[in-house]
Amino acid sequence: MRAVLFFILAMYAIGWSLAHADALDIKMLPFLSSLQRNLVAKDYEAAGVNKEKYTLAISPMGAWQSFFSDAIPAEERSANVLERCEHITKTKCYLAYDNGKMTNERIPRPSLMRYPTEFDPDKVPFINSKLRQQIKRAYLGLVPDKALYLNSIGGYGVSYGQDNTDIASKLALENCEGKSAGHKCFLYSINEKVIFSKDTKIF
Repeated sequence: MRAVLFFILAMYAIGWSLAHADALDIKMLPFLSSLQRNLVAKDYEAAGVNKEKYTLAISPMGAWQSFFSDAIPAEERSANVLERCEHITKTKCYLAYDNGKMTNERIPRPSLMRYPTEFDPDKVPFINSKLRQQIKRAYLGLVPDKALYLNSIGGYGVSYGQDNTDIASKLALENCEGKSAGHKCFLYSINEKVIFSKDTKIF
């Protein structure tokens, strides 16, 4: 009987904890217009059961980016939204909501985005640590002509050993689009030259 009672109390405590995780307080988000607040509210609701995994970055310029996924660790979700926010606004951003909690941040985080001209796997944006390790092991050793495409939520496509860069680029784009579920793919690199820049459209 005591074991059953303990189990019930434990389940109640867990349920109470989840139910009282910080909800996203739209009114507490600075820099956003009324329209943008409404869009954030809809985006947050669209996260459904993944609200505990919802991450939101905001720019002092009034733009925002979000991510919700069970498949990506909190630290990597945070890096992704900060990079996206920084890239589209060309200014540093801060985390407003992370891992199910309001952060109360008001000062932008240090810049994460890098725009090298030569391929460096440690400076490739938007990707998770697993893919970064794959790129470190693979892309630098792939034979030309080769190309790498990315999308803004960490997807990619690659082609190598082609007759020329046009074919490599075309096949890498097709590879990326085939597994990006409608997200825009953009060219990151051709051989060891990085094409991605501050002006690259990622959406």
